[in-house]
Amino acid sequence: MAGSVTQRLTQITPPSATPDQLWQRVEAAWSAVPQEHIQSLFESMPRRVAAEISNIGGYSGRNHTLQKSKNLII
Repeated sequence: MAGSVTQRLTQITPPSATPDQLWQRVEAAWSAVPQEHIQSLFESMPRRVAAEISNIGGYSGRNHTLQKSKNLII
């Protein structure tokens, strides 16, 4: 979700002049995310959580790397 909102915000020019203008743009970008995308993310959560657990917080194939936790509590 954050990636979708950030992408929309970076496409708007000129940049926000005030904090209030930025907040209005964030709200508009958030509202513009298609419901189907939100539903897809929601439905993928069990798979994503299972991948994180099986990798003990390590790399799960996404675009970022997480540090492996030595003190994982489940």
